[in-house]
Amino acid sequence: SGGSGTNLPSVTGITPNSGVNTSSTEVTITGTNLGGATSVHIGNVEMPIISISPNTIIAVVPSGLTPGSYHITVTTPNGTSAQTSNDVFVVLAPNGGLVSDTTPPVISDVRFDGKLVLEKDFVSRTPVITALLTDDVAIDPSSIRVQIVDVYTTSTIPTVVFDPTSGKMTLTITSPLPFGEKLFSISVKDTSGNEAEFSIIIKIGNGEDGPIFNYPNPFDPNDETTKIAFNMRDNATVTIYIFDTTGKILAKRVVNATVGFNEIEWNGVDDYGTKVGNGVYIARLVADGRYIGKTKIWVIKR
Repeated sequence: SGGSGTNLPSVTGITPNSGVNTSSTEVTITGTNLGGATSVHIGNVEMPIISISPNTIIAVVPSGLTPGSYHITVTTPNGTSAQTSNDVFVVLAPNGGLVSDTTPPVISDVRFDGKLVLEKDFVSRTPVITALLTDDVAIDPSSIRVQIVDVYTTSTIPTVVFDPTSGKMTLTITSPLPFGEKLFSISVKDTSGNEAEFSIIIKIGNGEDGPIFNYPNPFDPNDETTKIAFNMRDNATVTIYIFDTTGKILAKRVVNATVGFNEIEWNGVDDYGTKVGNGVYIARLVADGRYIGKTKIWVIKR
């Protein structure tokens, strides 16, 4: 994370490089630019520091860690050392063996351009894709794979940025994706080799807008609102007209909708400030002049 390039700390060795988790282990960390270290971490756990010099830090691996392989990183005012195979410390179970870490990582909070993505949602052609990758021991950043079937795989275009501190993965797609439905997937392993995968069908670009629905339906404007929900194939200014059965426009809302799932709340009050009566109302949606669709809203006051 960040830093001034050449002055970044670097870890070249850990001695000893394993220890049991029933007691703490004093380790010697060797490397460059270690002077002025502000913290040392094993995985996400801070290690007590005993001494610091430009090429050596003596610190303590605390007891009680889950058995497995961990990266030891050093943070100075210039930044944090990159994770490499030279900074790995193996936490062993008391019997000297490794109690196997069989828990796979968790992939969550998958978003396109900041919006949670649902099955068959529309996404933009050049999305910024983010996700949280977490594990009870440690994620192996080199194992992260993002794939959009027939279009994109990170094994050929390695542009995934992973922040091991927060667990956030970011991928910025710069070449516009082709239109159509595609299978999108993320896979990742932890340092013990357990794998997790997330996959979903996404829709790219100039397909259809819609469907439109509202919930709750019916609704009672005395004590609730209804949400009008719809899918968009691209970003657009959407106007929602609410009509009564005679065709009179009672309410009009203009919103900046984004590609994918959107929802707009209506409280059952018309543009004259009057709460509408029992009956059926029509919500009609238009985006930048193109008709998207309509839905029936039932108002029933209890």
